[in-house]
Amino acid sequence: GNLLDHVEIRYAGYYGYQTSFRNFDQAASLYTATSDLTLSNSTIRNGDGTGVYIAGASPLVTGNLITTHSFGLLVTGSSAVITGNTIQDNGSYGVSVTTSPGVTITGNTITGSGQFALWFDAVSAAAAVSGNVITGNPGNNGIYVNGGTIDQPATWTVDAPYVLGGTLTIAAGVTLTLEPGVVVKAWGINHKFVVNGTLLADGTSSLPIVFTSLRDD
Repeated sequence: GNLLDHVEIRYAGYYGYQTSFRNFDQAASLYTATSDLTLSNSTIRNGDGTGVYIAGASPLVTGNLITTHSFGLLVTGSSAVITGNTIQDNGSYGVSVTTSPGVTITGNTITGSGQFALWFDAVSAAAAVSGNVITGNPGNNGIYVNGGTIDQPATWTVDAPYVLGGTLTIAAGVTLTLEPGVVVKAWGINHKFVVNGTLLADGTSSLPIVFTSLRDD
């Protein structure tokens, strides 16, 4: 398969393409539409758009430094495994994920993001997120979840507060499980859960599950 190991990619991409929400491939330092790729132990830095754009593919991205872009990683239609990376000093989101409920994001350090460390659309809120260090993000040390419908079973962990960016509906027959210690914050007025399926929020005396406002820091 394709392998990029101990590679450096610098000063690639052009953000001007990205601002129109078209031609994201041309705005990325590295664009992949193949699952037959391992990107490992590499540095991708000082790009003008997205560091790594994964489109409709499920590569392994592990052990890399992805820094100094607008977006660190942009993931869509993917079940990629993103693990053990340092994603830092990106101007917008560290990782932005759409239509990718099967993506795995584990063991990464995400810091210095200008907006949220992680951004998910509602469908992608079922992604497996665990063991990440999320700290020092000037925008917000949270995991933003856009309004919409969760239509697959999901478990939210204690990596960082989850921020509801709208009304999040749990579809009939679907269970959203919140682990003990999870914090859920509402971004604004009427940003809430609508539970047509099942919400399991079983905290403990030492690790309560907290529902609060974004302003509660």
